[in-house]
Amino acid sequence: YCVKQKLDALQKDGFLKFDENWLLLYDNWPLPGLHEKEAVVLLSQHINNTDILADFSHIFIITGKFLCEISQVGPKLHKMEEH
Repeated sequence: YCVKQKLDALQKDGFLKFDENWLLLYDNWPLPGLHEKEAVVLLSQHINNTDILADFSHIFIITGKFLCEISQVGPKLHKMEEH
């Protein structure tokens, strides 16, 4: 849902596009017992079935202790260090 909303904004007149356009989202949706590894794979599969990666070359989602990265290379889950 959030990626679709941002894609609509990217299509507006006057939006300056670059060679690579990255999207960063902060996930603050409360979900019980989220399994991040499974969720990023499912989301990546869904995004790959659309043309979203033609507009956003990388999608990053900050969620809890992880940074999820989705690109044409595939999904990656990066653990964020706590300081």
